[in-house]
Amino acid sequence: MKQVYMGFWAALYFLLCPGVINAQELQRAVIKGITARQGVEVLSRAAKEQWLNRILNLFEPPRTEPLTAQNVFPQTTFRVHRPGVPQANASAFAIEVNGKVFGVTAGHVMRSIAQMDARKNIAELEARGLYMDSTYPPPQMQIQAPDGALVSQDIVSWQLSNTHGTDVSVFEIPDEILPWVHPLPFSVEPVSVWQTVSIAGFAEDRPLLLSNEEILFSTPFLLLLRNSFSENINGLCGSPIMANGKVIGLYTGAHLTGQENFLWMHFPKEIPANLNSPLLHRAAPINNILPLVNRLTGEKQAPGLALKLFGNIVAFLQPEESLAFVQLVRNGTPVDKISPGDLLDSEHLENLFELQENDILRLVIFTKTYTAEHDAAFLYEVNVSTGQVTRRETP
Repeated sequence: MKQVYMGFWAALYFLLCPGVINAQELQRAVIKGITARQGVEVLSRAAKEQWLNRILNLFEPPRTEPLTAQNVFPQTTFRVHRPGVPQANASAFAIEVNGKVFGVTAGHVMRSIAQMDARKNIAELEARGLYMDSTYPPPQMQIQAPDGALVSQDIVSWQLSNTHGTDVSVFEIPDEILPWVHPLPFSVEPVSVWQTVSIAGFAEDRPLLLSNEEILFSTPFLLLLRNSFSENINGLCGSPIMANGKVIGLYTGAHLTGQENFLWMHFPKEIPANLNSPLLHRAAPINNILPLVNRLTGEKQAPGLALKLFGNIVAFLQPEESLAFVQLVRNGTPVDKISPGDLLDSEHLENLFELQENDILRLVIFTKTYTAEHDAAFLYEVNVSTGQVTRRETP
C-alpha cells in the first residue's frame, strides 16, 4: 500500500513541475491513484448500487401534482414535415448559438421527413456508377405568420445524429421566415432529478402544453420524465423541454407502461420483475446538439459525448454513433453483456457490472451515415485497472 501512495504522489509531483503541467494527465493520475487506493471492486460495487437507486426513481409515486394539459398554440414551437404533406408533421423549435439561429428537432424526425434512408440508397448506387433519374425534395418547416396563415418553407441544410444514439437534429432556418421565428434561450447546466419541466409542441397536429412533468432520471445521454398525459402524443417529438425559462432538452419519444415497456429490455437483472414503470417521456439533453451545430457551420468539431470509466475518457460517442452493448471480459473469457439503452450513464461505465482487477470492458459502437460511406462498427477495449484503451474496426 505504501508503494501505491508513493507512486501516486510521484506522478503528481512530476505533472505539477513547471513546464510539465498537463490537466488531462493530472486528472488521469489522480483517478488512477484513487482507484488503486480504494480498489476496483469497491468503487464498482458502490457505483452500481447508486445506479440501481437512480433507476428505482422511475417507480416512485409523483411528488408534484400534474397540471391539466392545455391546447394552447405555442409561440416558440413550430412544425416540420415531409415536402407537400403538412398534415403529417412533428414538432421543432429554434435556438441561437453564437449569434446564429438554428432549428432543432429529433433525429428520427429528420430521418423521416428528409427520407434519409432513400437518399443513402441513391448515394450507394451512384458510388457504384448506377445513376437514377430521381431526386428527393427537401423537408419543410411550417410556421404561423403574423396574419395567422400557416407558411411552409424548404429546409435546405441539416445535420442529424444516430437515432439509436443521441437522436437529435439541427437545421438552418430559411431567411424568408427567420423574422417570424422566436429562438429560445438554452442551458447546458446539469438538471436535477425531481425537477419539474414543461413541454410545448404539437400532438396529433394539435397544440399541446404539458406544464408540470417530473424528471426521474438524468444523464448526459438522456432524460426520462414522468408522462402525466395518457392520450396520444404522436408528433410531440422535437418539442423543447423547458425549465426556468430555458431549454434543457428536446423531446425524442415515450415509453409505454408495464412490462411491455421497451425500457424493460434494458433494466438490470437486479430490478424486481414485478414492478410496473409509469408512462415516461424521453428527451435528449440540449448540449447534444452542439456537435451538429459545429458541423453545420463548418467550425471546429466538438468532441461528442464522453464515455467514461472511473472518470477516464474511454471514447467520444460521435453524433453518427450509438453504443450497442458493453461486454465484460474476465481472464480472457466473456462472462456478461449488457445493452444499457436509455439507462446508459455515459460518465459512469463502471456501474454496469461488479468489476474485478484487470477486467476488460468491451464496447461495441455502431455508426450510421446517410452517404455511400460504409457504416462501420468499432470495438473499444479498456482495462478497468490501468485505463488502457485499444480501438479497432470490426469485420
